[in-house]
Amino acid sequence: MSGEPIVEADWVWLILGLFSLSGIIYSSINITLHLLHWHKPLYQLWIVRVLLVIPFYAFISWISIKFALLGLYLEILRDVYEAFVVYCFLIWILNVIGGVAQCEKAINNQMYMVHPWPFCFLPHVRLNESFVLTMKKFALQFVVLKPIMAFISFVLLLKGGNISDVCIPYVYVCTFVYVYVYIQSNNNNNNNNNNNNN
Repeated sequence: MSGEPIVEADWVWLILGLFSLSGIIYSSINITLHLLHWHKPLYQLWIVRVLLVIPFYAFISWISIKFALLGLYLEILRDVYEAFVVYCFLIWILNVIGGVAQCEKAINNQMYMVHPWPFCFLPHVRLNESFVLTMKKFALQFVVLKPIMAFISFVLLLKGGNISDVCIPYVYVCTFVYVYVYIQSNNNNNNNNNNNNN
């Protein structure tokens, strides 16, 4: 163990590989059981699509530890699939609730949503019909924006020669995505509050 970081040691990579393999096996069993007992396809289709993210993430994370440059390329694929999984999860939740109309009806029975600890100091979120539309809009913005940012990251990777040339712009790209979604959420909350006050 001359001067290499512990994360890059072969024995650590092997242990992490075992954890990744156990996640892949467990999720594969779960996916297989859903496919064998395909009784509620309206729900199970979306569940299987969400569950597929586990082997995808496990394998890419494991490879990224040992082969950092290859991991950056694989993380771009992971980001695109992550956007798809967010969409699938949104559709699954709406299906479980009974559709958008049923969700709006359930939300109308509540006035406000309190943030959990430690964010309980933030203002309460007003729940109404536009809340569901807003959440769908945020999810779809993420679904569209994340692959675009993944493509920009891919171009940055092709232009950069080594990891240090790529990592800093990649951090900027990721930060832009999350700051953009946050700004959009604040703008939309302000618009909803103004509409509710009128």
